[in-house]
Amino acid sequence: ENIELRNNERMCLYDAVHCNSQAEKYNYIKQFIELREQRTSFMKEEFITYECMVESIEGPAWYVEMNAYNAICEKDESETLRKYSGFILDAYEANYNIRKSCYSSGMLLCLL
Repeated sequence: ENIELRNNERMCLYDAVHCNSQAEKYNYIKQFIELREQRTSFMKEEFITYECMVESIEGPAWYVEMNAYNAICEKDESETLRKYSGFILDAYEANYNIRKSCYSSGMLLCLL
């Protein structure tokens, strides 16, 4: 159950960043919060705390890295965003390497 909720939660973040309207973004963020709260209700607090800590430390670092990459490479920002945010879509990697998978979710939280 945790894996399914976590994958859905990550898709909501991705969709919130890539949607076209504020109303859609609001709905995806709302869904994300609801899914995170569902997971929090049955998981040990230290697991959720760990994920949140990694998201809040490594996510902003990835956000800065993405912006530095844009500044140096002078590539299309939307292309770079797709590249960096696309890591969140890999469900296998997200469940195999929890720490690393929190980088992309933390970065997307920064973009919201």
